[in-house]
Amino acid sequence: MEYNSNKAFISKHDKMSSSSGYTPKTNTHTGEQPHRTSPTTRTAGPLHLLNPIEAKQIEKTFKNLTFTTKIEGVNLAEPPQITVYLFTDENIQDPLDWSREIKHLAGTNSWSEESAKNVLSILISDEYKQRIGDKRTFDTKLDALCRVVYSPERFETLRNVLTSSTRRSFSNFESYFHFLDRVKVRADLCLNYKTNGDKIPERDIIDIILKQLSNKEREMLMNVQAMSLPEIKKALIKFEQVQHFYKINNNIHEKSQIEPRFSKQSYPSKFCSFHKSHKHNTDECVAYTNWKKRNETSKSKYNKNQDVLAIEADKNVGSINETDRSLKLLFTASLNKVPVKLVVDTGPDLNFISRETSKKIPNAKSTILDNTYITLANGSRTKISEKVSVNLSVQNEVNIESEEEFYIIDDLPHEGLVVQAFLQKHECIISYKGGYPSILNQGESSTLDIDESILNKIYSPYKLHEKVKTIVSSYKIKNPKLGLIKGHKMHLHLSNQTPVRFKPYPVSLTYSPLLKEEIRKLIDLKVIQKVKVHTQPLHSQNQRKMGT
Repeated sequence: MEYNSNKAFISKHDKMSSSSGYTPKTNTHTGEQPHRTSPTTRTAGPLHLLNPIEAKQIEKTFKNLTFTTKIEGVNLAEPPQITVYLFTDENIQDPLDWSREIKHLAGTNSWSEESAKNVLSILISDEYKQRIGDKRTFDTKLDALCRVVYSPERFETLRNVLTSSTRRSFSNFESYFHFLDRVKVRADLCLNYKTNGDKIPERDIIDIILKQLSNKEREMLMNVQAMSLPEIKKALIKFEQVQHFYKINNNIHEKSQIEPRFSKQSYPSKFCSFHKSHKHNTDECVAYTNWKKRNETSKSKYNKNQDVLAIEADKNVGSINETDRSLKLLFTASLNKVPVKLVVDTGPDLNFISRETSKKIPNAKSTILDNTYITLANGSRTKISEKVSVNLSVQNEVNIESEEEFYIIDDLPHEGLVVQAFLQKHECIISYKGGYPSILNQGESSTLDIDESILNKIYSPYKLHEKVKTIVSSYKIKNPKLGLIKGHKMHLHLSNQTPVRFKPYPVSLTYSPLLKEEIRKLIDLKVIQKVKVHTQPLHSQNQRKMGT
């Protein structure tokens, strides 16, 4: 970008490549060249940037701009040019280097304040232009751009880059120190905006460098008594240059370590003589076979002991047995007047029924599905080819009569499965009154005698360190409805005899206001924490085949 004697603001787009054969023509009236366009904008005609704001509205995309620079005291027929790229993404362009380049260009060409702001409005994308629009001067706009990118949230990331950097990633000390300086300056910007002027202490950078040094290099620093960061950098660079000049190998006095072919943890310490001479394979070696048998036997004994300890631990915390848990998830319903036991599962999005059960239901409205798949919890995909619409009836403590859709799965381990959306639709919950589940209306939940067995299904204790143990031992709830609750007994062992991919989980309950208040106190005291009650062992989704 150049200025004539009248300080007229003239800009030129970057030059076309020589292969295009495009040569800009000279304006015969003014003797100046028009705006040089790219192949995508050439059809729009020449674009003068006498008004940069208007030009920005006309031009759709600026990839880069080429500026004509001036050199004081030198008159050249064709002044040198410099290309500045449009700032579009903080991950591609470094705003600190970019802003320094713009400031240098403005100072070299003696831009006025208004001209510099106009150029900046062209070079910054609309996204960042809105963030710095409230700034008035050229310098404050560039500072605001750095402030947007180097926010306090990025300080920890840059600090981790500093602490995790290794000298081995660089060819020499000079490039390593240059990298540390660049990262530190950017981290200081984040810290400056966060704490008003603080910077990373020099001692922290020295500690990072000392961790990368060998004993010989540390001894050298002690001999030259280098204590400040500049002295340490200068001494290490000089020491490296001397080593390179004399071609000193730091490893010539170190003992060579030969790694064994087989580690002691994975293979036996002794093989037979034929094995040592490589006359047969490892699997054929008698010594290896005997060692493998002993190792597998010891592992199986260890695993059995761990299972016994886990069972004993579950008994101590009052867990629910596997056989009992499978019963607590079933309820009886009628599908077209055929009694069926359904499992309540909060994971799936759709209701499912087994193929065998669907054949027993008379007068079911069947619909053939095309290109419908479900993704199971183990990652496998299964195609569903049919769904049925039936009249579902529940004659328990609440009456439900509705038409429901069930998707047919061949290998479903239950007769049928309904989801939490079914309970929400009919405003129902599952009650564990009497130790057996039954579906109730939400309005009836307040009349239940809720005891600690319900909490065992919804909440689990925090890890009991010393402080929490003291709180748990001293905090107890006494209430006629709630009974006696102790925090360290609130635990549920989530195990089931059904396959993992169809593993059902209990539905969250509706509590009375009194119980909610007591639970809130336990959570505030860090005695219990809420367990994730919504899981997704079986997730259904419709997907089309490629090309359809």
